[in-house]
Amino acid sequence: FSIVNIAHIVYLRTGETVVLVLYVAIHAGVHVFSNFNVCKVIVICCAVHLQCIRHFGAEVIEDAPCVGVTSFLSAYFACQSGIARPQPHEQGYLDAWLTVFYQEDPALDKTKKHTFEKACVKYIEHLEKLNPNDAWVHNYRIGTTFVEKNRKAISRNHKALLWSKLLVGGTTIILALLTIYGAVQLHIPEIVGNASWIPMVSNIIGILAGIVVLLVVLLGFGLSLLWSGGIGVLGYFLFTFLFKLLLGLTMVYLNYVVAALLLGALIWGILVAIIQNRPASGNSRLVNPGFEERHLEPLDFAFNAKKGEYFKSSIGQDSQNVAYWLKEGLKTFYWWFAPLLSASLLFGFLTVYFTPSFEMRGSKLLEELANKTDISLFKNTWEGTFDGRKATFTITKVTEKTAEATIQVHYTNLLNETLNGTINYDEKTFHFDDAVPNGNLDGEYTGKFN
Repeated sequence: FSIVNIAHIVYLRTGETVVLVLYVAIHAGVHVFSNFNVCKVIVICCAVHLQCIRHFGAEVIEDAPCVGVTSFLSAYFACQSGIARPQPHEQGYLDAWLTVFYQEDPALDKTKKHTFEKACVKYIEHLEKLNPNDAWVHNYRIGTTFVEKNRKAISRNHKALLWSKLLVGGTTIILALLTIYGAVQLHIPEIVGNASWIPMVSNIIGILAGIVVLLVVLLGFGLSLLWSGGIGVLGYFLFTFLFKLLLGLTMVYLNYVVAALLLGALIWGILVAIIQNRPASGNSRLVNPGFEERHLEPLDFAFNAKKGEYFKSSIGQDSQNVAYWLKEGLKTFYWWFAPLLSASLLFGFLTVYFTPSFEMRGSKLLEELANKTDISLFKNTWEGTFDGRKATFTITKVTEKTAEATIQVHYTNLLNETLNGTINYDEKTFHFDDAVPNGNLDGEYTGKFN
């Protein structure tokens, strides 16, 4: 009875007399012949006849009744051969019949823009339900999938960049500003600038720099091993001297150096994030393609594509360029902000560790260093008196436990003695012994620094 109803609907939509005749014939096929295949053949003939009228005109069809007979025989033998669902472009029956309900519906209001094309989209979607392997459906989905894939790539990359700026960028900015503020509040004692580890670190950096220079000259410029080794040694001395000088001058102001570097990197990172604004913000067709890009162009490809032809979208190249630009922008953003975030976390922890208000071990260490006497200050030439005579006391080497010195006493003849001993840096007193007994001023030397 559903087949009978379909034929009735076709008659109501077209008003063709021949359809009414076929409608009556369907009743005969159902009630008289009780043959389901006969019913299918009648419906198919109805659809073919309507298509012929639309393409050639009713007058031509009336003058060529053989068309209906031929269509009837073709459809009948197709059904008898066991074809349950004829291919639209091979048989021409199913798609011809469906068009009456969509783009070729006589009652379709085509005054609005894209009415016919939207009906074609619904027609293709209906065909897809009946036969997903249909050639028109396949070509249409190639086009829609291409456009949707590019749209999703733009949306995905843009959201990733936007949320990265909000979350990672915002967190980095807050941490960096807090670290800068904390670093400026720190006070590093001057004794740190004369730390004993500075020469050791400078030598390690100099050795590494010398090796790099040697390899660059040897492999990059093709010089001999002798020349490369000589230039590498020069690089070692140069970098050792520069880093020793740099660390000696900046250690006391290390907190300000760190704050300045963080601030500069932060400003540059913010500029990079601002410059990398949405490239598609001024072109909504790329972010949200319209009906023409999403459906009209795929429809054209579906119905007109030749064998081996590729789908071409009017926004395809621009969409791919923008998606690539956003992806590269995301990489550039993290290239700047990942190290900046790591540095902010590291120096932020160190700032908290050494800030007195948090009462951690680092603050106590700085306090001890601030109260500790800088032993390097004792390595100097001191003027004083010995046995009522003018004397010059030169300390040549100092460590935490030992010291070496020479003393000159202005007797009638100038006397020189080499001494070894210790210095009490807190009480500023010393005790030395004559290193080489020679009968002159042999014994122990004690004294006090002012």
